[in-house]
Amino acid sequence: TTTYSVMISVGNCKDSATIVVTTVPSPTATVTGNTILCTGDATVLTASGGPLYSWSSGQITSAITVAPNITTTYTVVVGNGVCTHDTSIKVEVFAPPIASITGNPNTCIGDSTLFTAHGGMTYQWSTGSTAATIAPSVAGSYSVVATIGTCTDTAVVNLAVHPLPVVEASADVTIVQGQTANLSAWGATTYVWSNAEVAQSISVSPQYPIIYCVTGIDGYNCKDTACVDVFVVSCETAGELYLPNAFSPNGDGENDSLQIFFGLFD
Repeated sequence: TTTYSVMISVGNCKDSATIVVTTVPSPTATVTGNTILCTGDATVLTASGGPLYSWSSGQITSAITVAPNITTTYTVVVGNGVCTHDTSIKVEVFAPPIASITGNPNTCIGDSTLFTAHGGMTYQWSTGSTAATIAPSVAGSYSVVATIGTCTDTAVVNLAVHPLPVVEASADVTIVQGQTANLSAWGATTYVWSNAEVAQSISVSPQYPIIYCVTGIDGYNCKDTACVDVFVVSCETAGELYLPNAFSPNGDGENDSLQIFFGLFD
């Protein structure tokens, strides 16, 4: 605030005058209120920052109640008798929520599934979570409340937790190089072997010892694994041929026939 003076003169005659210029702080307009509504909702918008208010909707009070049918922007001018400041607030209007849940309602022991809620602006699950997606692993019923403004809708889904299949495979086997081993598995619905074959039974002819594992999958996509050791013997190291020069066919179970002996007879 400043005082300004002026002196005027005509010849030897003089006079002076004084004026005080008062500076007042400018108001800062702010607006609060619920800005997300569903059709038919009303909300209270409250302005602050000064003693005088003028809304674009015509009201002159600090707080007004509005119930727009479509998304609408409201502007308020806040004044203190000298200065003014304006601000705006956008109130969005949505159709009432229709809650739904997507996700696989089946999972396996030791695993979880993903349930995702749709249809609202915010969500409240029966688990206490407020996220759109949860990952439950315990069998039971799960519900979610979808909210837009003050409007809500509820959806429910049931989760089933299934036991893992018990997959078994053929016993360990020994073959000679060049031979074929037939391997089988059982206990599930579909089978995927470690050599990428998709079948319940496979034939293999490895040149070196190897382990074949099979993953069995049931109708709920639950899995279990079994493995088979295939031992491979090279003929070059299987032993020496031996042909005896005598035998004793006396029926005692020893040396009853003339035969070739070999470390691995096959």
